[in-house]
Amino acid sequence: MFEAVLHFPFLQRAIIAAILIGFLCSIMGVFVVAGKMSFLADAVAHSALAGIALGILWGVNQFWAAMLFGVVVAILTVYLKNNGRLNFDTILGLFLPFSMALGILLLGLRKEYTPDLMSYLFGSILSVSWWDIIIIMVLLLVAIGWLIFNYRKMLFLVFDRDLALASGVNVKVVEYVFMMLMSMIIVASLQVVGIVLVSGLIVIPAAAAKNWAKSFWQMTWLSGVIGIASGLIGLTLSYYLDVASGSTIVLVAVIIFVWSFIWHR
Repeated sequence: MFEAVLHFPFLQRAIIAAILIGFLCSIMGVFVVAGKMSFLADAVAHSALAGIALGILWGVNQFWAAMLFGVVVAILTVYLKNNGRLNFDTILGLFLPFSMALGILLLGLRKEYTPDLMSYLFGSILSVSWWDIIIIMVLLLVAIGWLIFNYRKMLFLVFDRDLALASGVNVKVVEYVFMMLMSMIIVASLQVVGIVLVSGLIVIPAAAAKNWAKSFWQMTWLSGVIGIASGLIGLTLSYYLDVASGSTIVLVAVIIFVWSFIWHR
């Protein structure tokens, strides 16, 4: 594989994408796991299907349509959570089937075959472009910058929302920004692992890191390391075994989680 990397630019892009997405999803995933929001990734990822369908029907860029729809879902989720009587999981449980049903309905209105849809469902890391990598790098820089300035606020928020309010943290703003950032990260990850598997790349490395880490800060960077390892090992195995890269990456993450669970015990 290493000789092929020197000759094939698509493999170079795939390796870079695996490292960036693995790290980005994993460090943000620690807050998802700590805040008991594991259902978030599935709901936002499936909502992207409706955005993709709208992009196909309207003849606009499918990526940006999915990104916009995902951000709208994130904003509505936080709004309903703060202004209604439903809990977070229930709201996400409403948006997931709605988005899936809307996406399938809209795609049914299009009579032509849409081959690009398969790459969104199951990922196609070998088709990642340099433009995709630039977008992922920008999101990574934004996420790291935002966490640096809001790390303590996020700790308050995920562990004790009432204490965050009492401490003067603008909880609503932090929630809105976090949800919108997560929705953009999830949509950007679809090309690598797909709608079906993206939640695994967010939740599993963080869960594995939780078994080993002795502090939340240690859990954050250890989750990022596990995410990078899962991406690189999974991509290498998929190359030699000639199997789907997205599913292989997630399966490697699961193996690392099992290892962490056994080692922790």
